[in-house]
Amino acid sequence: MLFFLTKPAVLLGLLIAVVVGSYLGTAAQALTARALGDPLPIRNGWLKPQPKRQISVYSAIAVLLAGWGWAEQAPMNDRWRARRFHVVTAVMARPLVYALLCLASIIGVRAAGVGVGTSLSGTQPVIETSGSFGVDLLFAMATGFAALCVTSLIPCPPTDLGRVIFTLGGQSMSWQKARYQLEERNFGVGIVLGLLLLPVLLSGFPSWVGQLAPELLKGFLNLLGAQV
Repeated sequence: MLFFLTKPAVLLGLLIAVVVGSYLGTAAQALTARALGDPLPIRNGWLKPQPKRQISVYSAIAVLLAGWGWAEQAPMNDRWRARRFHVVTAVMARPLVYALLCLASIIGVRAAGVGVGTSLSGTQPVIETSGSFGVDLLFAMATGFAALCVTSLIPCPPTDLGRVIFTLGGQSMSWQKARYQLEERNFGVGIVLGLLLLPVLLSGFPSWVGQLAPELLKGFLNLLGAQV
């Protein structure tokens, strides 16, 4: 976020994307889990808008420095092997919501009838529009939702795809040890933080978000008939 202090529309758009995306994504997980027979997330209050609970201190640091982070995992009955596919379906509802929010924001920009362009060169989005503050805001939101989506697909806990891998993974001692190290000892948090922050701190370091988020944005723009 610090990179965008001179761009109020971009700063506000990314902030809205983080707050709205984290809440709606987590709510989608809780509602999907309930529909599949697991009331635990709703019983534990994960439908309530609680930013301090849904965004950890580590994720807040990533948001402050890079502009995006990840949402905390809602508790589910993911230790029951018989329910692992139900859990996976509920967990993956969040990245799907991120993608749909990104698409909705892009539709808003296209509805304004302006041309747009974007790039994420390693550290931060560079957004060029020919529209007003509102158009810049919408496209910044789209960029933020795209970044949240691809961050949630980093294959390492505490992200959504990381949770899916260990939910579907084996039950051997080595799998359990790996899960313990990544989840309980927070090694996974360190890995994800590194992937998000090292491109900001070290020029030329490859960026997971910088490489994948633009492709998601370009895909949606092409789908809507925009030339990028």
